[in-house]
Amino acid sequence: MNRYPARENMGMDPRDVQEAEYDEPYHWLPSNGAGQIQLDTYAFYLSLLPHLAGVRVLDIGCGDGRFTFELVKAGADVTGLDISERAVGMARTLVPRASFYVGTVTGMPFADESFDVACMVDVVEHLPPQEVKPAVEQCARVLKHKAIFLVSTPAERNAVSAKHFQHFSLARLKDEFGDDFDFEFARFRAGRYRWVVASQIFDNTLFAIKPLSAFFRRVYLNPGRESDAHQVVCVWRKKAPAPAR
Repeated sequence: MNRYPARENMGMDPRDVQEAEYDEPYHWLPSNGAGQIQLDTYAFYLSLLPHLAGVRVLDIGCGDGRFTFELVKAGADVTGLDISERAVGMARTLVPRASFYVGTVTGMPFADESFDVACMVDVVEHLPPQEVKPAVEQCARVLKHKAIFLVSTPAERNAVSAKHFQHFSLARLKDEFGDDFDFEFARFRAGRYRWVVASQIFDNTLFAIKPLSAFFRRVYLNPGRESDAHQVVCVWRKKAPAPAR
């Protein structure tokens, strides 16, 4: 049972709380060790995607462009979309090789079937509950047939922060996305900084203890049970169109 259901607010609109954070490109800052956690997490996301060289990718809710940058490095032709003009302005400066647009997920300014892959990294929790289904429908509209869609969100077990409307279980995500996308697989992610650091140390070429790194990643960073997870990561595939009658 979710102890933190969809909320009305905590005294301030969550979208305003998020916007206030874009006084600076905070995803790029390694404050309090978050930088290494993010780099490890971005690498994890990329490992779940197909080969991206030359692929048209839509980064939905791109913010200041930090994950967009990783997609560009992987060779993708990336377009970023975010509701925040300030965030998009930062992204355009920091990731000049990508294209960026200001807009909402429920009204994306792109033609039908424009993209091969889409990523929605920690975005769906920022949407008001009544906008989730329309947003998913828009995502399906702009993706090509059989396109891959990567979605991550804080797990339902986490307390809902002031900048989020709600968190999701895997079952809830299937309810929201299942009409438009076929579920491929899910991974459950933990964000414990000490184990990220440990795994980075054990991956160092000076150490012949890579099995320990794999163990830490598997057990502490990527737990197999949703009950142990701090983040749910899903890969979906756009459903085939219904046959004409």
